[in-house]
Amino acid sequence: MHSYLSRMAALVAGIIMMSGFSALAACSLGNTATGTTGTSVPATGTVTVSAQAILDQAEHAALKDTSFTIAASAGGASGPVPSNVATVNGQGALTTSPHRTKIHFSAIGLFGISAPADVIIDEHQNVYAQVPPLNQWVKVDPSQLQVQLGTLEILNYNQVHNPVVIGAETVNGQQTWHVQGVNLAQSAGTAHRLEDVWVRRSDFYPVQIQIHTVPDPKGTPTTDNRVLNVMLQFQQWDTGITIDLPNNPIAP
Repeated sequence: MHSYLSRMAALVAGIIMMSGFSALAACSLGNTATGTTGTSVPATGTVTVSAQAILDQAEHAALKDTSFTIAASAGGASGPVPSNVATVNGQGALTTSPHRTKIHFSAIGLFGISAPADVIIDEHQNVYAQVPPLNQWVKVDPSQLQVQLGTLEILNYNQVHNPVVIGAETVNGQQTWHVQGVNLAQSAGTAHRLEDVWVRRSDFYPVQIQIHTVPDPKGTPTTDNRVLNVMLQFQQWDTGITIDLPNNPIAP
């Protein structure tokens, strides 16, 4: 039974990776975004703000915790997205001290089958999953996932390369700076992925993050054969969230 639960938990974590959540821990890519790092737009009067300055401020924002929704999908790189696309939808929270993330996936879909799951990632990058049919937490071996996740990776603006300022926009009632840069889920590949970041102008807290695959103009399939679309929308900030680790999880 322990072996079964471990395999199920690893499968759930794998689907989450396949569905694009791993893109949040992306590596660098060459210059495929328009504009340059120095691109700026007027802020107030004659004052201008640069994309890199916005990201630097966001990287060092005094965020303590936040809640968010996540929606992601992944499909084949050639032609239309197939019917067996992997999808995840859920609600989550993260804290920065300690660095922990917890997500309740209301639906994780693959090959037409959908199931709920809960996932916790701790400050040491350990992954815990709770999946049907039994409500037992299982600790997943991180080496099986071959990717790092967690609070720092979700909000790691250092991984946004060649950023440009799209403009000042209102998102869900929040006044934000919209910055777009390049992200890549793996260090070597042809998948062109853009990351759009919306941070609140008052304190540079996250408001929205989107990662999506940009079609290769030459028609070359992505190295990992995935078309990704990931959307994170942040809803509340610094409300005193705590994330407790599971008691006595089943070891991998």
